[in-house]
Amino acid sequence: MSAADSYPRLRLLMAGYLHEDWHEESGSPEEAVRLFATREGPGVAREAAEEVDDALASLSGRGEAAASALLRDLGGAYDAEADGWTATEWLARVRALLRGQG
Repeated sequence: MSAADSYPRLRLLMAGYLHEDWHEESGSPEEAVRLFATREGPGVAREAAEEVDDALASLSGRGEAAASALLRDLGGAYDAEADGWTATEWLARVRALLRGQG
């Protein structure tokens, strides 16, 4: 099963809001996540946060390379490492934003 099949809401966020031109539509990656939550609605945001939970659980013990690969496989173009985040830290941040905690 592909990452897109396993995490369809997270794929929508990464490919649809954190694509290669995300900075033209949003002032920050956090703003892009908030825009996703607003446009797609609270139900989709909640499901995406649950998918982050599942992704983080599946990545446990697999290292940052696996987490970075997942983000790429989901279509995200945002480079969290360039902003000082590890891929797993960024996923945790995304989860918090989707839950309105940031």
